[in-house]
Amino acid sequence: MNIAELDKDTLAKLGLENMIDKPAKERKQTPKDVIRGHASAVMGLLSKHSQADRKRILDHAIKMNEV
Repeated sequence: MNIAELDKDTLAKLGLENMIDKPAKERKQTPKDVIRGHASAVMGLLSKHSQADRKRILDHAIKMNEV
């Protein structure tokens, strides 16, 4: 049986209500502090590069994200 075929009550009883895709307006945005933490982790990985290289790397990452 496909999880999409289950009704909301059954999903809740099984604890699977978070496993199905929700419409975009029901999705919650990631909190700012989590985003800051991820950004700090990325910048930490790039710390050994010069500022010019960091800019090039981040610009390339933005292009890759648009795909």
